Amino acid sequence: MNQRDRDQWAKQAEALIEKMGAKRDDGHYPWCLETVVGPLRLIVRAHTGRGDGPGTVFTRFRHPKRAAELLDCNPSSGKWNHHYFSGQSVDGALADLECQLERTKGFRIRVFRDNDEKGRRYSIVADSENDARMIAFCLDGGMAHGSRDVEQGHVELAKTYTEVIA
Repeated sequence: MNQRDRDQWAKQAEALIEKMGAKRDDGHYPWCLETVVGPLRLIVRAHTGRGDGPGTVFTRFRHPKRAAELLDCNPSSGKWNHHYFSGQSVDGALADLECQLERTKGFRIRVFRDNDEKGRRYSIVADSENDARMIAFCLDGGMAHGSRDVEQGHVELAKTYTEVIA
């Protein structure tokens, strides 16, 4: 991969970060993305030198301990860097970056409403194990009220979490 390709990857990575909702920020990290675990600061660097892959996206969460409960970031510093080395194509690196950043934005759920002896309740079924972890994290963080029973992506809630699908 030549330097022109790496520089092009860096431009495309920044365009992707902006498309996902990041805003320009002053300071060492020029981008800030609001996530379910708080602000994530980002900086894109193309690799230099012969034989290197596209580049690296250096990131840091403002609330490291909270982010580490959900993602595999450093619980002390909040660093959650994404390195793309030799053998990774520009398109592959961009697809991976998009997938990683999507994990910070929220989760996909299905909500079912039913009544029981305790009154109205909602059942939430997550589409993946990671989504179930995100729901449990939000429940534990006080973002929603209800019991936490995460088995095979199932969470019982005493109120709606996002939107109710009738």
